[in-house]
Amino acid sequence: MAPAMELSVVVPVHNEADNVAPLIGEIAAALDGRVDYEIVYVDDASTDGTVAALGALKAGRPRLRVVRHAERCGQSAAIRTGVRAACAPWIATLDGDGQNDPADLPSLWALRRDEAVMIAGERTKRHDPWSKRGATVESVPVNHRPRLKGTSKYGFWDRLWVGIVDLLGVMWLQRRARIPRTTED
Repeated sequence: MAPAMELSVVVPVHNEADNVAPLIGEIAAALDGRVDYEIVYVDDASTDGTVAALGALKAGRPRLRVVRHAERCGQSAAIRTGVRAACAPWIATLDGDGQNDPADLPSLWALRRDEAVMIAGERTKRHDPWSKRGATVESVPVNHRPRLKGTSKYGFWDRLWVGIVDLLGVMWLQRRARIPRTTED
């Protein structure tokens, strides 16, 4: 019996024909022999040779899957499409322009644990203009102390009703969200 797929690498692309082959090669070099994986490329309605490049590579790369948007929906929608199409329980995302280094995947993969829900990489030496670098987010352990006086103002029923209202709002937004029409090659 073959081992279950462990990792899906999702790569959203739009007009990245020249970056497809090198990035797929780097992903394979980083992961072959380390983990059972698939590569899910999501083409966001490219108008260059991206689809043709992916099609040509599929024949020699059985781990490669290609999902295509019928119309351009943006990077976030492409990531969502890729995550929904993924077969593995763990998902890594890489930008299709090659700025994320696939060589980092094994060290991120080594950090996984059953209780972890997300492992994030931080670009420490960015080569982007200042406007793309954003702010630094840091997480440090803090103490959780018991309440010494009074009672919580946010009990079960308060949170329940707020949660129900939030869920209704999300359902309303989801019904109006543009769902990309996709095909898988």
